[in-house]
Amino acid sequence: MIRPFAVCLGIFASALASLIVVSIYVAPHGWFSFNPSNLKDAWFWGVGVSVSLLILAFGLVLGRNGESGLSWPWPVIIIGVSATQLFDLREYSSSTEWVQYVEVLFLVLLQLVVTAFFFIPAERQLRVLRSTTSRGVLIAVSAIGGVMVLASCVAHATFSSIEDMNTSVPGWHILTGKSPWVTGIYNVAVTEDGLNFPWFHALYTPWSYLNYLLALISSLALLVLLVVYRGSIRSIASLKHFPILAVVLCFSMFWSYTDIFWGWHFELGPIKWMAALGTALWACSQIIAFVLLIPIARGIHDVRMQTLLLLMLPFAIFNVFLFPAYGLFIRDTLDLPGLAVFLLGLQLECWVCLAMVLIGLPERTLKTQQVAEFSAPTQLKA
Repeated sequence: MIRPFAVCLGIFASALASLIVVSIYVAPHGWFSFNPSNLKDAWFWGVGVSVSLLILAFGLVLGRNGESGLSWPWPVIIIGVSATQLFDLREYSSSTEWVQYVEVLFLVLLQLVVTAFFFIPAERQLRVLRSTTSRGVLIAVSAIGGVMVLASCVAHATFSSIEDMNTSVPGWHILTGKSPWVTGIYNVAVTEDGLNFPWFHALYTPWSYLNYLLALISSLALLVLLVVYRGSIRSIASLKHFPILAVVLCFSMFWSYTDIFWGWHFELGPIKWMAALGTALWACSQIIAFVLLIPIARGIHDVRMQTLLLLMLPFAIFNVFLFPAYGLFIRDTLDLPGLAVFLLGLQLECWVCLAMVLIGLPERTLKTQQVAEFSAPTQLKA
């Protein structure tokens, strides 16, 4: 299972790298009209993501400890490659941009540290997560994350319409159908003159709407569980169907990160084969994440959970660098603080849910064994 997946991931990463490199020379204007010798820009806009995913694919083939996880050199290499995006902090080097500098630096380092935490031995993870301090942190972070996701309904999270790309509106406009999700306006099927091919563009709007709705419902469900179980992380984590909620939140987060990633590559739109390949890679990234999340829905902690975290990392860092542009903490050009709040809240919920899946693993395993032992005599009598 893992080896064929690694091959598919390697093909995906190679296609992504090829598309970004070719677009440097072919795309006529916009984000890709920079000097081809400027490797820093190419690295940030997709080549760095591709290299991280290629290393991950090689690691899955060459560096696995059975099904338990990746051997240590590979996660360290991937996290290190993802950390190279920190060189782009030089864009916030002026004295007037110190808030953006601190914001991005803190969030990127948080991404790296939390991802690395999930690669320490499972027994040590459990000891840390079951401490009283950790349980308090998990309760606080899950509550903050849920509130942030719901807050995107009242904060500016998208643009008014494809005809009015300069007016930002609250997230509840998405729910009522007044405005599309932001990638329903900016995606690889859009050009400055309008839609390149409407049927292509139509793929983005309905699925992104469902993803936003699903994220809100799942976040509300997590907050309700915190209230019903009075903040008992262990009780919530041991629920039979909690891993399904964790999977929904993680999938929604990954979808949002990759969706925004491709939304920022809207300048591929004028060239149809690039728009077609970009949309195909957008769809493939969601399928890859879904495959990795299937065992997590069954409460299994193995190499696929670690693979998911490493897969998300470069896309997450890409999005973090754009938070200042959305106006998180300081109003900026796009005036979309609700979008940044939504993404950050989902990320916090995803981390907490994965930790809770790990916390609840022994309890769910014990319950399964007790059910089997209880039903065994009945089956013998029958």
